[in-house]
Amino acid sequence: MSNETISIIFQSITLLAVFAAVWQLFLRSTAMHRDMEMTFVQRYWEIMDRRSPQLVIDGKPTPEDELIILQYLRLCEDEFDHRRQGKLPRQTWEAWRDAMREQLSDAHFADVLQKTSPHYPGVRQVMTGAPDLDPHPRRNRFTKRA
Repeated sequence: MSNETISIIFQSITLLAVFAAVWQLFLRSTAMHRDMEMTFVQRYWEIMDRRSPQLVIDGKPTPEDELIILQYLRLCEDEFDHRRQGKLPRQTWEAWRDAMREQLSDAHFADVLQKTSPHYPGVRQVMTGAPDLDPHPRRNRFTKRA
């Protein structure tokens, strides 16, 4: 075999190795995002499952429901912060942002949010910002996942 042939073989192997490494990084990033999303979803249901029947059925909150609503606001603020840091994919953020707006349009949730001023600034931006609000500063406009 000539030196040129050996060089081409090694370059091909190197290219395949680089491709495999990049693919592994992509898969790892995707798995990390899914794990984070599942953690937030689990927190959401743990909070919502503790609401009183009076709030869920009759729309009449108990004093304990105010604490639950505060925990929901903290969850929303955490989601906002994760998106701002680029740790939450755009599609997930858009779905969660719209769900936040719907939940926080409930009078009891809105009342608790108003009482906590100036806390939860991210949640307040979601409620008062543009319909397509996205707190993530787009560093690379060609990145679809960010």
